[in-house]
Parts: sequence; structure tokens; C-alpha cells
Amino acid sequence: MSDSTNGGHNILSGGNNNTVIGLPFYGNVYNYLYGDAFQMSGSAHGGNDTLISGTGNDDMYGDAQVMLDHAHGGSDTFVFNFNSGHDTIEDFGQGVHGVAGSNEGTDHIDVSALGIESFSEINISAFDPVTHVSTITFSPGNDVVVHSQVALTQQDFLFTAHTA
Repeated sequence: MSDSTNGGHNILSGGNNNTVIGLPFYGNVYNYLYGDAFQMSGSAHGGNDTLISGTGNDDMYGDAQVMLDHAHGGSDTFVFNFNSGHDTIEDFGQGVHGVAGSNEGTDHIDVSALGIESFSEINISAFDPVTHVSTITFSPGNDVVVHSQVALTQQDFLFTAHTA
């Protein structure tokens, strides 16, 4: 996407592919999901996309792998369920101004299908301020590495409704 192109509001689902690709610079990843394009440049603006993890290992970009010039990402939602595998969110935007990557929009991680009702129920590793990475572990073999601007907070998640 380039110039002043606008992305759509797409829904992408990861597959159940269990064949290892094994590219030397990506490691063993099974499915690649791009919400808008591989590359965005100029004044392109990404759509508000929904990326749903499959049972294979998914490498997820809500907007694009490469963001150039004044391209701006949309507000995307990453959805996880039981048996989602080992996934990665590569461009989790938190709408933080004045921070590198702040052109990524305001994204959310949807954990409602897992029955999670509050932030205190989520197992998140410490945020690494150098690599901008933290890992959410839902269960053994079911986790997601998140590349974000700052540490994850409860505002970054969509939870299931609390039942009395």
C-alpha cells in the first residue's frame, strides 16, 4: 500500500498448518497474517482489522511488516482461543504518542474466548524495554509473544463479560 491508500476492515484467520517453513531469519513459523499489506508507505492508512489465531503457529501483523514514510496503522484486534499454538504479534500498537512505533494505531488482544474476565488472570512475562517484547502464556503450548510499544496493561485486552 502506498500514497494515500486506505486499508479495509479485514478479518483474517490463521490456519491449522503444521508444516514448518523454517526460513533462516524467521525461524519456524507456520502462518503469516498481514492485516493490510506486507509494506505500507507514503500516507497509507491501515484498516481496523481482526486477526484470529488458528491452531498453527501464527506470525501476525495487524498492519504491515514494513511501515515507511508517514504510513499509519489502524486499530486492530488479535483474537486467541484454546490451542492457538505459539503465536507472535509483530506490531501491537498502543496509541502511545512520542514513542517509536506510535503510528501503529490502538490495538487490542481479545481473550474472551478463553473465559478470561480480568487482567489479573493473565500470565504475562516482564516487558523487556530493549526488545519491546513480552510473552503471554495461556496454557502449556498456547502462548503469544507480543512486540509492543510499552508494557501491556488491562486497556490492551478485551475480556469475557463477568457473570455473577
